[in-house]
Amino acid sequence: MLNNILYLAGLSSLVLVVLAGTSLMLGRRQLGYLKDEPPSYPAKPPRVSIVVAARNEEHDIETAVASLLAQDYPNLEIIVVNDRSTDATGTILDRMVERGSQKMEISFNVIHLTELPSGWLGKNYAQLTGAERSSGTVILFTDADVFMAPSTVSRAVSVMEAGHIDHLVVIPQVIAKRWLLKTFITSFAIVFLLYARPWRVCQPNSMAHIGVGAFNMVRRRAYEAAGSHRAIAMRPDDDMKLGKIIKQAGFQQDVRLGLELISLEWYPSWPALVNGLAKNCFAGFAYSVPLLVLVSLVFMVMFVLPFAALPFSEGSMLYINAAAASFICLLYADVAPRGTMSRLQGPLFPVMILVLLYICWRSAVLALVSGGIEWRGTRYPLSGLRANKL
Repeated sequence: MLNNILYLAGLSSLVLVVLAGTSLMLGRRQLGYLKDEPPSYPAKPPRVSIVVAARNEEHDIETAVASLLAQDYPNLEIIVVNDRSTDATGTILDRMVERGSQKMEISFNVIHLTELPSGWLGKNYAQLTGAERSSGTVILFTDADVFMAPSTVSRAVSVMEAGHIDHLVVIPQVIAKRWLLKTFITSFAIVFLLYARPWRVCQPNSMAHIGVGAFNMVRRRAYEAAGSHRAIAMRPDDDMKLGKIIKQAGFQQDVRLGLELISLEWYPSWPALVNGLAKNCFAGFAYSVPLLVLVSLVFMVMFVLPFAALPFSEGSMLYINAAAASFICLLYADVAPRGTMSRLQGPLFPVMILVLLYICWRSAVLALVSGGIEWRGTRYPLSGLRANKL
């Protein structure tokens, strides 16, 4: 009986891995690179308002904002919202404003928030504030630790105008200084791509949607018609949910890869990564323990079982588990950055999956035991988070 269960589990793993992995590898090749798009725009380019929500970003904010001020797009407005920072973020921003923008055609303003209204997450309220005080017909929401090459906005507007796109998402190049963090990032990217299926978001009849905090560019009319950040006021996964409400409202969405144009260091260390993801992992499961259990079991069968059972397998089971493990390594090498040693770290993928599941379960336990989450220096009750269903 046990052998039959293990055989069925191993065969299920192989089938699921091949189907999901093939879909990912083929779909990923449908995604274009923003760097391949010409930086052109209409004779009267639409005004673009870049909105940055920043809290305690003193280490990155000056470099990030400087990269925005260096954009070559001719009709640009930059609004940085200082969300109750307790470090030198506000001082740095004020000093940058005093120095003035590098180009006269760029409007650069800083908004300092000192209070947070009830029923709002800090970042979401900061983004809404920036959007409502902006004047552009196109709004670009980006994070305060993101660096953009000078032609980024011009290329993105060119894509939006040429394709009549309402919401353009650009997936950034994520930088990590430690090889094990690079391994986790690649593993996380696989899981994210399988979940979001970005190659399908441009299909109107598909439920696939996407949003990325580093680069969410949306037309104002679509943003407001979808409900703006008011519809996702208590969502810590605000970037993905912004994409969801825009897609559900019937607007056109598309994706590009931001290699060589948009970059950020996601988390500098393991403690920062574990603590940083604690705020939104449980939200990704709709705060549902049964859903988390189900996804955990599927991940264990798909990505962990083939490697764990391989040393104990014989006969046909050996071939099944070896085939599944080999395909997983192939999938990992396909997603990992080309020309790097990290492409050879596929055998560590199941370990990274276990780390990810630990982070997800830790997020759930902390939220359930404490009755909420801690994010950007503010405590939010679980009841209010659950009430903002999407």
